[in-house]
Amino acid sequence: MRVLVIAQLFPWPVTGGGRMRLANVIRALQGLGEVDLFALSSRPSEMEPRDADVPLRRTMVVRRPEVRGGLWARARWFAGSPRPFELSVDYEAARRALDSWLDGPYDAVWFSRAETHTAFREKVANAPAIVDLDDLEGTKLRGSLLVAGRTVGGGAGLLRRLAARRNARRWDVLQREVAGTAERAVVCSEVDRLHLGGGGTIVVIPNGFDAPSRPRGHLEVADPPTILFQGDLRYAPNADAAAYLVREVGPHLRAAIPGVKIRLVGVNDWRVQGLHGPPHVTVTGFVPHIEEELARADVIVAPIRFGGGTRIKILEGFAHRIPVVTTTSGAQGLDVADGTHLAIADTPAGLAARTAAVLSDGGERSAMTDAAHALFIDRYQWSAARQHIQELVRAVAATAPASAGGGGGS
Repeated sequence: MRVLVIAQLFPWPVTGGGRMRLANVIRALQGLGEVDLFALSSRPSEMEPRDADVPLRRTMVVRRPEVRGGLWARARWFAGSPRPFELSVDYEAARRALDSWLDGPYDAVWFSRAETHTAFREKVANAPAIVDLDDLEGTKLRGSLLVAGRTVGGGAGLLRRLAARRNARRWDVLQREVAGTAERAVVCSEVDRLHLGGGGTIVVIPNGFDAPSRPRGHLEVADPPTILFQGDLRYAPNADAAAYLVREVGPHLRAAIPGVKIRLVGVNDWRVQGLHGPPHVTVTGFVPHIEEELARADVIVAPIRFGGGTRIKILEGFAHRIPVVTTTSGAQGLDVADGTHLAIADTPAGLAARTAAVLSDGGERSAMTDAAHALFIDRYQWSAARQHIQELVRAVAATAPASAGGGGGS
């Protein structure tokens, strides 16, 4: 079998949940046969051609079209375009590159997110399409509006909110359209499947995590304890959560646990870099070996206030037997119970109180990490997700017409 992957990002190095999911999709597809990867990147010349343990047949990385965010560009989009603002870019150069590079026929094409399906589907129209909608942009935008609406006012704030609401609606329309026209659409959770209409072509393949050979969690709490928030901190929901943890939750935590340390671990930008303030708050940037940070952590706190998909950082905590405190939004889409697998709160004082309780009660820590680890083993390992991906692609390829699979351009 030969499968083409068209992705909105290059998956390596794995610096966040989106890249981790894509890397595991490719690893699953490689188990079916030959895989070609066509990926977009803002820095294509810096991308390594392949990950050492995933042998790809062919790889091409091209420059992602740049979104022009000026006032005039946004006004033209607001007035006339039926598509989300992020797609009001010129993909023609990338389409030409794909057209000249294709080397089909392909038994199936895996599109990572709606953007790539919209931009490139016509170039591989003869092969059956599977689209991974692992992050519902409309859901994320509406959540960010709820957060921003508490602090952003005035005329400019009102216009931004109006534009964001329209953009969210257009993302909803586009992703439901994609889910209805592709042979299959894949989402991370039943919540996301129902949001897209719950059609029979929408398949749930949860996020996962690879079981570590040695979990890094520990029952003994350090003095002072260390709180970890890890992930791609350029991703808007994570950047917001990092700031919320430091500025809103942090004072309550220090009142309850003097000397508590917060570590923000992962690639980041100016939104997170300004939070660095040792010894209370440390922003590490990218770390090559996250296991060292996990071994240091006494609890993972993920105060996510908006976003789509599901949180791999929570599954990482489950896998390593590190207790997790999060929000209702952070736990969304995961089959978890508050007080059993993790602790949930939705206010700064509540998050601080639940964190302090987890740090001070050894019995609760032990019971929670045991239950969370058992759930991870049963439901959320990448090995199971990769098997589901392989079964899905085989089924889609088997039902395609005999003439399908052409990889040439149109």
